Amino acid sequence: MPKPSRSLLSVALLAIAIPAALATQDEVDLSPRAEERQLPKKMHSAMRIVPRIKVGHTDADIIGTDNRALQAAVDYIAGLGGGIVEIGPGEFIMRDSLHLRSFVTVRGTPGKTVLRKAKGISSPLALDGDYGEEQITVADPTGFEVGYGVAIWDSNAGGFHTTVSRITGCNGNTFSIDKPLNADCMVFRGAKAATVFPVISGYDLEGARIENLIIEGNKEHNVHLNGCRKRRMHDGHPHSNASLPRGGSTCPRQWYSGIKGQKVGLFTGHKRLTRTSINLISSF
Repeated sequence: MPKPSRSLLSVALLAIAIPAALATQDEVDLSPRAEERQLPKKMHSAMRIVPRIKVGHTDADIIGTDNRALQAAVDYIAGLGGGIVEIGPGEFIMRDSLHLRSFVTVRGTPGKTVLRKAKGISSPLALDGDYGEEQITVADPTGFEVGYGVAIWDSNAGGFHTTVSRITGCNGNTFSIDKPLNADCMVFRGAKAATVFPVISGYDLEGARIENLIIEGNKEHNVHLNGCRKRRMHDGHPHSNASLPRGGSTCPRQWYSGIKGQKVGLFTGHKRLTRTSINLISSF
């Protein structure tokens, strides 16, 4: 009887191996578990690993010592749909607000991460600022820089019509800003601009978290910013060990907690207590 060829043996072995492999694959059940649920407003379930990035003076994904490094990390995580920004120990100089984003957790190192408001400068306006205008002209441009936070108001503002925005461009004494003036700012009413702003800011947030941050308002080197810089979050409520400022503040804060859709304001340095620890949660 002739011996089977090598090719025939290979075919026979392959015919046996393929069903065995398929049977092994069939034993692995990759279907969703009974307890798995779709996330609200998402077309997927909760993931075990979420986007995460670290910011610090050294030994971090993003190296930096000011608000630009922090904001870059927050915006990167927000672009991935949310996650965690971890901030290492040390002091970070804030020349603009840290603008929060929905579903992003900003987590400092307990007792060691300090967001310090930079030294502020101010100048009278050289020209009237008209309602809706997106630029200002100051008498002295020294210290005003592109990317800095800025507030503009006059004696009629009363806190409610103060505009807080960011400088986006410069042409001599004239600066463009990223938000329109929400009221006329008239030179004869003492209109002025100053690099003051909330150290932490957020608009229309959902699921934002702030943990383990120390806010240094640097009140000795900043003019008082009056008014209600309120923002809207969903289900904003302070963590059990939150410590929020009380009394007059260099940059104002309002706090309305616990009810979905209510407004949560901003937090920053403080007239009587310049350092305050923040541990805030806004969860959906």
